[in-house]
Amino acid sequence: KEADFSKLEAENIESMANLFENCVNLTKVTFDNKTPKLKNLNNMFYNCISLNETNINLDTSKVTEMIGMFYKCINLTNLNLSNFYLESLVSSERMFDSCTALKEIIFNNETRTNNLKDMSYMFSHCKSLEYIDTEIFNVDKVTDLNFTFHFCESLREIDLSHFETNNLESMKGTFANCYALEKIDISYFNTTKVKTISYIFSNCVKLTSVLVLNIDTRQLIDARYAFNNCTSLSQLDLSLQDFSSVKYLDGMFLDCLSLEYLALPNKLVYLESTNFMFEKCEKLTSIDLGFLENASPWNNAVRMFYD
Repeated sequence: KEADFSKLEAENIESMANLFENCVNLTKVTFDNKTPKLKNLNNMFYNCISLNETNINLDTSKVTEMIGMFYKCINLTNLNLSNFYLESLVSSERMFDSCTALKEIIFNNETRTNNLKDMSYMFSHCKSLEYIDTEIFNVDKVTDLNFTFHFCESLREIDLSHFETNNLESMKGTFANCYALEKIDISYFNTTKVKTISYIFSNCVKLTSVLVLNIDTRQLIDARYAFNNCTSLSQLDLSLQDFSSVKYLDGMFLDCLSLEYLALPNKLVYLESTNFMFEKCEKLTSIDLGFLENASPWNNAVRMFYD
């Protein structure tokens, strides 16, 4: 139920991966150790469903992986990582995934994630988080933001203005199912390498404002269900985007019940599929279909204007 490792001689330890995995009765853990060689914390507390108190003071300056470190710690409400230095961190995939009760994460604002490449599912299913301090995240090397904030149901807004996304390739489902999210600005993102934004805002039912005017979409291929079920979104301007490489727009505005104004790109050269694209856009009275003029081999439009 409790583990106190504070007196452990840990100078030569390189990995604590899976250390407490599936210790389902563990409630409290204490670490206060010198760990200058520590590199791996993957799945350290994986599925510790009873854990509710952590006192962790470790040298993490050389740690490169924290994949699934707190995965499914469903009883954690607060997490103090102010002793963590994250300069060497490469992957934080699923680090806090399914920490459904987590309300606060305290990071060390003196550190920056200068080597981070993968943040996929990092905060996925953190249903109680209302605020995420993003100041520590240098995402210049990040290629994958897939489902990073997926199911952050209490998140009303998030400041990503300092994100330099020069190597970003995928934003699949990044903000999907953020039910409380009301507005977001990603217009300053460097998206020259992004190939997919499918499901990026899917089921963001309170989202009323999305700023995307300046993002570069020349490499974009897949935008399926990007705004699916954004039921509060009334207007969207995509007129400045270059969709010339886009192939898939299936369900892009499916169930956008409040959408009244929509400006679309005027060139889609390689378009293949628009199934369900405008289904149930009940308030949309005008659609300029100029974007279909040169579309080839466009051959799928099932239920495109249904309802």
